[in-house]
Amino acid sequence: MAHTALNDEEIKEYFDTPDELDQKIKTLADFIRTAKHFVVYTGAGISTSAGINDFRGPTGVWTARARGFVPPTPTVHNPEPTLTHMAYVELMRNGYLKFLVSQNCDGLHLKSGIPTDKIAELHGNSNCEACAKCGKVYYRQTRVNQYEHKTWLTGNKCTVPNCNGRLRCTTVAFTQSMPDVCLDKAIKESKMCDLSLCMGTSMRVSPACELPSMNLKSGRKKMVIVSPTGGGKSTLLDILADRKDRRNCTGEVLLNGQHRPAQSVFRKMVGYVVQDDILSGTLTVHENIFFSANLRLSYTMTHKQRLARVEEVIEQLSLHSCANTRIGTEFKRGVSGGERKRTCIAMELVLSPKILFLDEPTTGLDASTACDVMKCLKNLSRNGCTIVFSIHQPRQSIFELFDTVLLLSNGRIVYLGPSNSLHTYFIDHGFPYRESNNPADFVLDLLIQEARNDRIKTLYEAYLNSSMHNLMINRLKDISYDSNNARVQEEQPFRNIASDLFYVSQRTLRNAIRNSALLAWQNAVAIILAVLTGLLYYQLPQTIGSGVQNRLGGLFFVIVNQIFSTATALEPFIKERALFIHVSIG
Repeated sequence: MAHTALNDEEIKEYFDTPDELDQKIKTLADFIRTAKHFVVYTGAGISTSAGINDFRGPTGVWTARARGFVPPTPTVHNPEPTLTHMAYVELMRNGYLKFLVSQNCDGLHLKSGIPTDKIAELHGNSNCEACAKCGKVYYRQTRVNQYEHKTWLTGNKCTVPNCNGRLRCTTVAFTQSMPDVCLDKAIKESKMCDLSLCMGTSMRVSPACELPSMNLKSGRKKMVIVSPTGGGKSTLLDILADRKDRRNCTGEVLLNGQHRPAQSVFRKMVGYVVQDDILSGTLTVHENIFFSANLRLSYTMTHKQRLARVEEVIEQLSLHSCANTRIGTEFKRGVSGGERKRTCIAMELVLSPKILFLDEPTTGLDASTACDVMKCLKNLSRNGCTIVFSIHQPRQSIFELFDTVLLLSNGRIVYLGPSNSLHTYFIDHGFPYRESNNPADFVLDLLIQEARNDRIKTLYEAYLNSSMHNLMINRLKDISYDSNNARVQEEQPFRNIASDLFYVSQRTLRNAIRNSALLAWQNAVAIILAVLTGLLYYQLPQTIGSGVQNRLGGLFFVIVNQIFSTATALEPFIKERALFIHVSIG
């Protein structure tokens, strides 16, 4: 597990001044006093003073191996609880600490006096053995030794009458699934807590690293869908956002445990940014966003309220510097690629969606601009909007911004979990990884290679049998409220067709006026044709025969010319078709 070692910057130690430390201790004490359900998460770092080595600290086991050194040997063979362990016991005895979740298998928490029903030892207990037949657990004062490799048998027998089952060590090795009872208990307590404290842990190992965030009821995350070309990213996004014809799809999409509401309701709850930028090039950034607000927000909102919402979104996405700059056309340069993409995001964000879907938002952007867009999405997710987007091949600095990664191959899930555990997961399943590799490149190359070798099925099955999959199922059960608790946004009042027609006409007129080259060309053609027609039929004879016939021919020419000139009106329909479809679907 040396691959999970932290880099020099991550293991750098910082020391507060005595005054700063006192202030932080007082703040933490106030939090603990007022908390209704306080849960602590511990790792190997709290046991180092007992003589037990940690893993990812400056002198940890994995840190030493990653640097090519021999890991330090333990200084004691029968460690005793430290002051930290005893402090947790006192907090629990006084009613402050409700539950403790530990990644340690040293048994010091139980040895210190923490009750067995108040702790979840996710990685087992080296001082504990359990009967493989009846399940009875035996707690020892010293470490339990294994005498048979991979079976974890200790050589002892169960003392329950008529059982005589063989006892096994309860520690959980890497690649092993955690006990469901233990993990379920940790998940349940994590969801109930209103204060969580992590001590002595780097929070790098899944699923333990996800537990503390389960109490963030109002928080939102950023999920990215990664797969090779043709893996099903865009199709999945379209299905989730209800942009696919339901008649061609099978299965169910549930919202808060219920069937998804009608399209007219659901589409007001989500935003969708397509891969290609759909903007009016002759309008400014502010005008494009304001047009989206006018056309898609409820007509019950006043002009001033819509304008305030547009300004708020511009502030959120840092578009003030280019708010009055035109987007630009193929003939005239406007804003940059990153600003165009942020404008597209703003046009959806102005609706205050609960979920924002984006289809490959970094396509066509250089590395620096793509990173800026991703940081922008990161900030949005921290402000309460759930972000779900697909991406093809992100650079490492972008990949590190992701919270959760969904890895697809041929439409099936290969991985769903924290981004910082992705490479660890595949290494634990026997796939070599170099620390210098970009995790995204690593997994994409792996998926393509396994698909060519027809071994991709093993990755599907490995995920279904992993503890990460079990954790996801448990979380889905928790967020699936019953029908009494599920909340679905009510449908907004019918739109005012007259106001929609006004805003569309206003935008079309603005486009026509600002497209000066096209306007000048159309006027020039009309003038030239008028002059030619006038010269051609100038001073016709007043005779009944040829005079009437020539006049009828001239009238026919004028009418036909006017009919053909109306064909130029088709151009805006073709150019605006994509925008029309996008707005009408949304």
